[in-house]
Amino acid sequence: MDWKTFEDETMNLARMIDYAPDIVVGIARGGVIPAALLSKALGVKDMFTLKLERENDRRISADALPDISGKKILLVEDMLETGRVGEVVDFPWNHLPSLAG
Repeated sequence: MDWKTFEDETMNLARMIDYAPDIVVGIARGGVIPAALLSKALGVKDMFTLKLERENDRRISADALPDISGKKILLVEDMLETGRVGEVVDFPWNHLPSLAG
């Protein structure tokens, strides 16, 4: 995929998001670039990255995020490796809107 196609597809994704996030979080590595593009497209100034590291057979978060209580979060990952970030990161997943459909 060339850069223009990638940007176009990311903008298409941005149009599908039906809420205004307060914060965009990109899962390193693959989610960081799409998160930056989505953050810009949606006009969200607060963007963070979350780095996951493997410890034994378990993945743990190595980074800390600011207090996100009451914030609307857009979490971006590429799902290329496992797509299972929701199972391994201690994050309030039940408070996030879903784009699945």
